[in-house]
Amino acid sequence: MSSPKYSVIVPTRMRARTLAACLRAFDDVAYDDYEVIVGDNCSSPETQQLVLDQPSPKIKYYRSDQPLAMSNNFELALQHASGQWITYIGDDDAVLPNMFSWLDHVIGQTNTRLVGWDSAYYVWPTRAMPFCSDYLKIPLAREGRIVNSREMLKAVFASPMHYMNDTTEPAPTPRLPGCYHGAVHRSIFEQLQRTGGRAFAGKYPDVYLSMAAVYLAQQYIYLDFPLTVYGHSCHSNGGHQLRNLLPQPDFFPMCAADQLPTHPWVGSIFVLPVTTFIDSLLLVKQRLFPDDQELKMERTDLIKHALSTFVPNRQEDWPTLQQSIRATVKDEPVLRDWVEQLFAGIPAPTPIPRGTPGYPKGAGPLGRYLHLDASRFGVEDVCGAARLVDKIVQPLPPRR
Repeated sequence: MSSPKYSVIVPTRMRARTLAACLRAFDDVAYDDYEVIVGDNCSSPETQQLVLDQPSPKIKYYRSDQPLAMSNNFELALQHASGQWITYIGDDDAVLPNMFSWLDHVIGQTNTRLVGWDSAYYVWPTRAMPFCSDYLKIPLAREGRIVNSREMLKAVFASPMHYMNDTTEPAPTPRLPGCYHGAVHRSIFEQLQRTGGRAFAGKYPDVYLSMAAVYLAQQYIYLDFPLTVYGHSCHSNGGHQLRNLLPQPDFFPMCAADQLPTHPWVGSIFVLPVTTFIDSLLLVKQRLFPDDQELKMERTDLIKHALSTFVPNRQEDWPTLQQSIRATVKDEPVLRDWVEQLFAGIPAPTPIPRGTPGYPKGAGPLGRYLHLDASRFGVEDVCGAARLVDKIVQPLPPRR
């Protein structure tokens, strides 16, 4: 039996309810040449039974017999994927019905090895996050472009926030694509495995692979319209960060147990989103292009980036961050003195509690996005969100 063209990998852990909606979205896909790999990170039997009850032979199930850090679960699931192209989505995310047809069209027209897109964004219904519950953001653009990897990486080294989408008009900066809500050719994973024995390194596998894939691909295709829906549910890492600015409580202990590296310049500094990106960026540089003098970052810039993006939600967060920064420079007297001078000139930032309203839910079209209260359209989960997005967007590829 020949290998499928596409593998969609769905890592999951203890979230059978959201996984059920994620898998149900594949029922709407009118395309045959793909497989779905469910990588179960030692969940309860409910998850296994849910997947085994799925009627589609395209859905395949693999389970780790012990809890793994996210990067190791991503790596394990990759071993079971046989597709030429690989995409990861979360267990609270969904694919859109035309995803594979669009990828066929883009790949056939460009011969690229890397495709990224601007996903729709959905927050699952939850009382824990009333300020953004049921929020659905849909990109309205219908454009695509070829992006030079080196120029984009230069921008990311200069300002790590380039990793995030900039929604300013007239055109957003394309987010760096990777395997998470992107499509990566198998040859890129194989290159990484030949270089360091594995594709994913560090604590943040999606970010790490994104930086590495962009560098290896040299250029990539970026689509300003969605092929997937990126979901945040209450118990996912993304949903947890919406409330606490931190990943789930077991995230860092599991990374430590699996001995995943942190770049020494980053140490225990944790400022979402910037230091997660910087850590991955520096680890990729260390592995793939250590001597490239154009793609580099100074330690002082790292600290400035962390401070400029820091938003505390408790009074004690500011001294905690200061201590983390001091710990990373304690063996560098010049840097140590520079840090103390920097701290002396910065007033303690005012904490902003999480849960502050800031999502334009129900606002309608604003710029390049449509902002909806999904509950008003009868949407109850990410599958329903995907169906609503498909009705609104319908990005059918041109006929050949």
